[in-house]
Amino acid sequence: MKIRSRSHSRGFTLVEAVVCVAVVLFLSAVVVHRVQNARSNAQTARYRANVNQLQSAYERAKLTCPALLTNESVGLFAANAAESALLSAPLSADDLAQIVLASGTSIPGKTALFVLRTNSTQIPDGVPQISIVQPANGQVFIAGKPITLLAEVQSTAGIVSVAFADNNQPLATVYTQPYTLNVNAGIGTHSFTATATDANNKSTTASVGITVIANHAPTILWNGTIGGVFNVGTTLSLSVTAMDEDPGDRITRVEFYAGPDLLASLVDSPFTFPWTGPAGVYQVTAKAYDDNGGSAATVPLQIQIVDNVAPTMSLSPTSITLDSYPDTVDFNATAQDADGSIVAVQFYLDGALVLTDTQAPYSWTWQTTPGNHEIQAVAQDNGGKTVSRTCTAQIGNNQKPAVAVTSPATGSTFWTGAVLTLTASASDADGSISSVKFYANGTLIATDTTSPYSTTWTPTAGNYSLTAVATDNQNATRTSSAISVQIKAPESLVWNILQSGASISSGNFNGSFKGASSTQTISQNGRVEIDIASTAYWEMGLSTSSDPSTSYSSWLAGINVSGNGNGGVQRCDVKVPGWNQNYTLFLGGSDTLVIEVVNNQVRIYTRLTDGSIRASTPWGAIPGTLYVHLYNNNLSSIYGVTGGAIYR
Repeated sequence: MKIRSRSHSRGFTLVEAVVCVAVVLFLSAVVVHRVQNARSNAQTARYRANVNQLQSAYERAKLTCPALLTNESVGLFAANAAESALLSAPLSADDLAQIVLASGTSIPGKTALFVLRTNSTQIPDGVPQISIVQPANGQVFIAGKPITLLAEVQSTAGIVSVAFADNNQPLATVYTQPYTLNVNAGIGTHSFTATATDANNKSTTASVGITVIANHAPTILWNGTIGGVFNVGTTLSLSVTAMDEDPGDRITRVEFYAGPDLLASLVDSPFTFPWTGPAGVYQVTAKAYDDNGGSAATVPLQIQIVDNVAPTMSLSPTSITLDSYPDTVDFNATAQDADGSIVAVQFYLDGALVLTDTQAPYSWTWQTTPGNHEIQAVAQDNGGKTVSRTCTAQIGNNQKPAVAVTSPATGSTFWTGAVLTLTASASDADGSISSVKFYANGTLIATDTTSPYSTTWTPTAGNYSLTAVATDNQNATRTSSAISVQIKAPESLVWNILQSGASISSGNFNGSFKGASSTQTISQNGRVEIDIASTAYWEMGLSTSSDPSTSYSSWLAGINVSGNGNGGVQRCDVKVPGWNQNYTLFLGGSDTLVIEVVNNQVRIYTRLTDGSIRASTPWGAIPGTLYVHLYNNNLSSIYGVTGGAIYR
């Protein structure tokens, strides 16, 4: 049998065609993606190569031909550009090449010339110079604080790196400026080194030594002692002084505590906190912190704050009733505080403050006015509590009379035996004067009921305060201001007048010392009074010599008494050489011749029976001890003086 063969052909189905197309598209996408990645990687590699080449050229240019560079910004730009190569969309090398060089060397879009010019320059030879500028050699640091190492380097070949070490143990290597490193060093001594290596692999090392010590706690002390017991409302000044002895350390804050409770936290000096606490018992402390974590606390203060007890007070007077005005009323307050002190006592008149008294004794003086009034005293203690006392006053509307002593003048001086005339003026604005009474040292002298108001008074020796009290028709009284007078008496210095072999009354000396036959008293401020008989004729000399036989010309004063007067009036001729003048003093039959001495001055005068002076010499100075000498009519008999007065 013969077998026949035939050929059969058929095409791709639609499904197979779609699958094939999909496969082809997938493979194409993969190829395209890989091509794109390859191109990108190639571009990045070229860019990085260009950047590295440019950066290297820039560094060499700084060392070999700095004139090509215009400013430091070029270096910063180039360094930052190198970092930009890592960006997802970095700048192109052409863009980086837009470096502005010195005049005539700008090469936009090209790097070859710049690179060529720098890379063809020979790197100079030399050794780098390095110094550690921070920290200082010998500096002391507190443990726990970072220490900054800073090196400065100079090199003609370019610095590649700076390596830091501590006590020969490597710390870190720094490749770019600034060459600095922060380290934490333990307690003890440290030798820090910095080694600079240049492009020629040459190196230089610098070193410094420092010490690290442990942190000391601050010192904190109370300013003064305020512990104790205080009233509620009292503001206490909590104040401390805080210091830190460690170099470079400072106080960062001070905290005040009452027991566990924080009262205040202060960061600035002075560390003073005013505290007003509630009632209770407290241990108050203050705690200081430094900037290295150290702290210290004060000894606790024992403070007790108690409820304040009000003060106590009394006021005098507590009531006043007066028929007339004005009067002076003194108010006196006594105040105490059992648990503190009195701050002030205030006085009020009808609700208005008139005085604040901060010092005991507490008092106020009131000039009364008519009407009903209330006077209040209020005492306040240091805790703010008060107590008050009140006085009621009823003052009548009768106005008191006015009165003043008009004579003698205040400060006047008189001798014993003088008769003084006291006078006063008195008036009443709303009535009439009933009487005026005169007082000496509080003792009534006399009462006068008619104007002008006066009386006479013969005082004994002493100092007197004279007042007048006027009474009006409604029995209101007022006392005048006091005037002072002094009544002087001679001192007890006795002159004994003698005649040789005879009594004082013999011869023609018919006069006598007033009040005595042979003695008389005189003093520095005093007088001798002599009664003159109608037929007397005698002479007296005042001399500074104790010798009665001294010549007439040496007398301080010479006195001739004769009966050659007119109408029975005797004549007393006084010659005083020191005054360079003769004086004639006439005496009546009952007149008195007076030798008066006041403050080392002497005068001679005649006095009438009514006390008035008939005639007088002027005052003359006494040069020393004064002696009196008596003579008869012919100067043949001398009456001497056994004593004298010494005037100082």
